[in-house]
Amino acid sequence: MATKLMSKSMAVILAVLITAVFAMSSQQAFGKDDPNAKAKVEKGQPKGPGDMRESINTRMENLSKELNLTKEQQEKIRPIIENEMKEMRIVREDSSLTPEQKREKTKAIRQTTNEAINKILKPEQQKKYAEMQENARQKMAERRAERDKNRQHGTEDSNSK
Repeated sequence: MATKLMSKSMAVILAVLITAVFAMSSQQAFGKDDPNAKAKVEKGQPKGPGDMRESINTRMENLSKELNLTKEQQEKIRPIIENEMKEMRIVREDSSLTPEQKREKTKAIRQTTNEAINKILKPEQQKKYAEMQENARQKMAERRAERDKNRQHGTEDSNSK
């Protein structure tokens, strides 16, 4: 009787252990315990509709604040930004395009967006908008240079993981 009880106890313990190991491996496989999981999701997977709305809202807030947009300007610019983000997503998800083709399409989308936004802005806002874009280009170039430097030295920064 004692051996039957021990056998049942061992079977239960074994089942619990197997379940725990399976659960842990599933979490790791899907990135739940991975400290870099957020970065992987942000960089490696397309953003969902909620993320796109959040990005649009953030961008509108920044533009409104930096350029002192009127309500009318905000109402005209929002659909332009929404369209840009939709088009960018389509390009990003199009696996038939080469990286160079994606860069070219992305560049064209940005140019179209900037031209449309500039038509809505007053001259002093256009000047400030051009400065904002130049600052963004400089920051991007600095990040690329830092990333490339880290790759040459065999290290990766936290944004490239």
